[in-house]
Amino acid sequence: MKNHNPVDILFINPGSRSSVYQGLGANLSAIEPPILAALFAG
Repeated sequence: MKNHNPVDILFINPGSRSSVYQGLGANLSAIEPPILAALFAG
């Protein structure tokens, strides 16, 4: 069997801020480009 490394952190890019946050998206959420999540993931 393979030994699996545990996941320390998981980055998820939901794609559409308006569908996730609905009315709150315009005021409370930041816009993060997908490349930024990829850079953080390493």
